[in-house]
Amino acid sequence: MSGRLDEWPAPDFASLLARTERVVVLFHGAGPGSLAAVRDFEEAAPESLAICVRAHLQGPRDPRRREHGIPSAPTLVYFEKGEELERLEGEPRSGLAPGAIHAFLEHVEALNEDVDPIPRWLTRRRQPTSRRP
Repeated sequence: MSGRLDEWPAPDFASLLARTERVVVLFHGAGPGSLAAVRDFEEAAPESLAICVRAHLQGPRDPRRREHGIPSAPTLVYFEKGEELERLEGEPRSGLAPGAIHAFLEHVEALNEDVDPIPRWLTRRRQPTSRRP
């Protein structure tokens, strides 16, 4: 099941979430930031060991917004047995930072391996320093 990418519609969302042990959900709308996130998610999901699904929010009154506290789309959420464990919220117009979806999926995979890596965006390569006597 690794890398599977489905769309979970609103009527089935709660039951599918309850039946799925581990899943990463991209809550998205129709704005430019969301559409870019969908493209990135579709590219990253097949490489992931996590089950990845999309949830297209049908406007501000979509019940999934309230049920899962989604203030803006796109938002990535990792659930285990229906319980939220991790979240990454994007900006409504600009979406998520480049590479954020790949990094989030890697982080989720590491959680399942009981490893807590340092996120890539926090690491920096040190420049050699010269020592003066």
